[in-house]
Amino acid sequence: AFYEYHSCLMEPWDGPASIAFTDGHYIGATLDRNGLRPSRYYLTHDDRVIMASEVGVLRSIKPENVKAKGRLQPGRMFLIDFEQGRLIPDDELKHDYAQRRPYAKWLRKEQIDLNDLHPEARPHGFDRQTLLERMQAFGFTAETMNFMLLPMIKAEKDPIGSMGNDSCLACLSDKPRMIYDYFRQLFAQVTNPAIDSIREEVIMSLECYIGAEQNLLETTAAHAHRLRVPHPILSNEQVAALKRMNRRGWRTKKIDVTWAREEGKPGMVTALKRICAEAEAAVDDGYTLVVLTDRKVSADRVPLSSLLATGAVHHHLVRTAKRTRIGVIVETGEAREVHHHCLLVGYGADAINPYLAFEALWQARRDGLLDSGEENIKGDESGEGHLHPAIEAFQDEDLKHDPVTAADHELVQKYRTGVAKGMLKVMAKIGISTLQSYKGAQIFEAVGLGDDVIDRCFAGTSSRIQGVNFDVLAEEALRRHALGFPERKSALLATLPNPGEFHWRAEGERHMWDPQAIADVQVAARAGDANAYKRFAEHVNHDSRTRCQLRGLLKFKEPVEGQSISIDEVMPATEIVKRFCTGAMSFGSISAEAHESLAIAMNQIGGKSNTGE
Repeated sequence: AFYEYHSCLMEPWDGPASIAFTDGHYIGATLDRNGLRPSRYYLTHDDRVIMASEVGVLRSIKPENVKAKGRLQPGRMFLIDFEQGRLIPDDELKHDYAQRRPYAKWLRKEQIDLNDLHPEARPHGFDRQTLLERMQAFGFTAETMNFMLLPMIKAEKDPIGSMGNDSCLACLSDKPRMIYDYFRQLFAQVTNPAIDSIREEVIMSLECYIGAEQNLLETTAAHAHRLRVPHPILSNEQVAALKRMNRRGWRTKKIDVTWAREEGKPGMVTALKRICAEAEAAVDDGYTLVVLTDRKVSADRVPLSSLLATGAVHHHLVRTAKRTRIGVIVETGEAREVHHHCLLVGYGADAINPYLAFEALWQARRDGLLDSGEENIKGDESGEGHLHPAIEAFQDEDLKHDPVTAADHELVQKYRTGVAKGMLKVMAKIGISTLQSYKGAQIFEAVGLGDDVIDRCFAGTSSRIQGVNFDVLAEEALRRHALGFPERKSALLATLPNPGEFHWRAEGERHMWDPQAIADVQVAARAGDANAYKRFAEHVNHDSRTRCQLRGLLKFKEPVEGQSISIDEVMPATEIVKRFCTGAMSFGSISAEAHESLAIAMNQIGGKSNTGE
């Protein structure tokens, strides 16, 4: 109960870190929860305690003088009390503090579990009549289904692609791209090591507590008054329960994140301002949750990107010092891939309901693209929400939806399982093991977004080259919306579009590896044809320069006449290489042979080598 109570206050300490502390009466040390820093200690017969990262730091300590020795274990602490003259072990220390307050009683009285909530009204069902139009308006493609959603359900994990992505950058594309495509995930490169999310499963967690937070410097029962959410992806039933929540003072405010089509491109920024104002008003009015929903999308209403809406609300509330007083739930038809969910959580979403992804999978099952599933599903989901029997849900009194069956619920659970594994994998790449630590961390870099977008929605995110503004993003949103809800009914597509973002298509997205490039390089490699290689090089360089990559936009400045420098002023190569150095790569990251080869090479050219040890 002690640990569960404090998990309501603050995210876990992933590390790596070992911290020693003292106030004159005590001296001690504590280790991060994952044990990523070594801390070993000796207790001697002459009442000395020596702690360091390795054994044998002080050679003056004789083995016969060592009374006890040990190592600080993950999440553990040891404390030396000078007044008592003894080392207090972790169990005794934690037990003492755990008994000082009724943590278990506070949790039973205050904490709310999402699994204990049930929708008071029937949740949204399955609207087959408008499914295609909504999928087109939210940017779904044939590739979305074939390469992302269907493989995720079949394998129950994030689909694996080849190394590298040769399609055009979103900021250089002529196609209306999703705003998620403008972001790149960062990964661990310096002190915090990446984690193997499969082998280290015991320390990985997607469980979060959401809702109003209290003063960290106090310890009261109110600190436990939070909602426990075991999984960031919510089912329709769970979000319906949250929308109508009225328990222990919790209330939910729904905020529409669409704008009128007739407003055109200026309507996007106007909608963002309105949404932020409504979110702030919800905090002032005492609401504990806001649900950002785009379910009102129609021929007259254009959906605002849920990522823009979430980021704008999150940063607006941070700037007004009100973010910790409310939870943010996103009910979106836009998010469907693992990358989308990671971005939403990384920019402040507490939980996500990707309702349109669910409906797309339900339709795929009815079309025979997925197994029908077992109808006799157990009611217990092991902490991931309750299953509901087959129902017929009504959004409006006069609009009847298709029944959602038990087999449909099984697809939702498979989707949640696959997304969970994918999100844990992304978190592990940056060395973060819990969703609480990842939430709001903004561990992304933007490629091709202008300062006006960054400052309003993604403050603090690097966007080194600038790029598109709200006008361009609004134009892309309007183009996508026009695919699903064209002004002329004759322009309505009978199927999802296939823009060729994954596979090359003649009229689709541009790729660096197209049929001409592949044919020429194969001829050059197999026949040793220099002309074929020349054609390949010219074609690839031209594409890189004009169509796909940032490096293709760079060029050397032509020298101004009379400003060239003498070759005698240029440093010779033998001196330039002395500036070379090998990075501090530890012995665990590369082999001994690699270390030795690098060291020999640096010694021979006069450079600098660093073992990292």
